[in-house]
Amino acid sequence: MLENVHQDGFRSSVREWLPGGKTLPRVTVKIATGPSYRAGKSYAIHVVNLDTGDVRRASQTADSSGRLHFEMSGDRHEVGIAEAARPILTLADWSIEGAAWATAGKPVRLKITVLNKGSRLVAAPPLAEFRILDGVQLPLWERAIKRVEKSLGTGNGDGKAQAGETIVIAVPDGEAFRAAELFSSDSCVDLTTRLSDTWRHYDHVGATARTSLAHIRKDCPTGHEIPLFVRYQLPDKPDHILKEGTVVVRVAGPG
Repeated sequence: MLENVHQDGFRSSVREWLPGGKTLPRVTVKIATGPSYRAGKSYAIHVVNLDTGDVRRASQTADSSGRLHFEMSGDRHEVGIAEAARPILTLADWSIEGAAWATAGKPVRLKITVLNKGSRLVAAPPLAEFRILDGVQLPLWERAIKRVEKSLGTGNGDGKAQAGETIVIAVPDGEAFRAAELFSSDSCVDLTTRLSDTWRHYDHVGATARTSLAHIRKDCPTGHEIPLFVRYQLPDKPDHILKEGTVVVRVAGPG
C-alpha cells in the first residue's frame, strides 16, 4: 500500500486487506520510484518506521534512469527524499478524542501527529524575552497600535504558571507587550479559548490578532514543563510581520 506519493517521499505498508487491515511486518518490500530524480545525483534519505519508532538516515544516488530504490519491511514507513537538507512535514497519524466517531452537528476534537521526515529541523527559535500573565496588569498593544493598561489571565498575579490558572504569554514590543497565540500538544494545557483583536481600523483590510488563554489543568504536577509554540504579529500595513518562537513554561508550586 503506497500513500502520499510525492517527489519528497511516500508512505508504504503491507496489509492483510485494504485499506485498514493488519500490517504484515515480516514481509520484505522492494520499491523503485518513478524517474523523477536527477541521474547520478545524491539524495538525503530519511526512513521512519511508524510502528517501531526506528529511524534510518542514508544517502542514495539516483540510477541512470533517475530512480531511487528502497527495501523495507511491511510496517508503516514514512520515507523522506531531499536533494538538499530541509524539513519535510507530513501528517503521520490522527485520532478522535473523547468520542468513538465524529457526529454530525457536534464539535469534533482531533489529535494529530506531525512528523518531520526531512533531514533538517523545523522548530522555531526560543524567545529571548516573554512574560507570563496570570491576572497581572501591564501595558498591552490593542488594535495594532493602541497602548492600554490591561490584565489578562486569571491567577494570583505573581507572573508564574500554576496548576488551575489561566495564563497568557506576552512578548515585549517597545513601550508595551503583545499577547500571543499558542499551540501545544501537552495534555496539561487547554488552548481551546482564544481572544480576537481586530486591526481593521488600522490597516483597513481586516487583519486580526489572536490571543490564547492557556488553562493549566488542576492536576498538572509541580515542575512539569509545558512546551509552547508562540505566534504573534507586528503592525506593518497592509501585510504585517508574523513572528514565531518557542517557550517552555514550568509549572510552579502554590505560593
